[in-house]
Amino acid sequence: MMTITIPISSKIVVITWDEGVLNGDLSVVDLINREAQNLEGQLVGYPTGPFTDTEHLKDPLSTLFIISSLFDSVDVTGDIPKLPKIPDGAIT
Repeated sequence: MMTITIPISSKIVVITWDEGVLNGDLSVVDLINREAQNLEGQLVGYPTGPFTDTEHLKDPLSTLFIISSLFDSVDVTGDIPKLPKIPDGAIT
């Protein structure tokens, strides 16, 4: 399970992700769900991969990618997925 803390205006919103399910502030969870739906059929993920093209919120990295694209600042604790290692010789 991951806990994601997001400062929004003058309040702090906390949501959790557990095995593909988001819980917490309903308006924030709804926004993330709608963005994931809008991205169905598109590749989602960090440049090093892995990527999803459907059911993005079932994957923890794709979930974090979507959340990070929606909000300026996020803090993640708990079972944080690790990005794959950048291959030797890759341009960073």
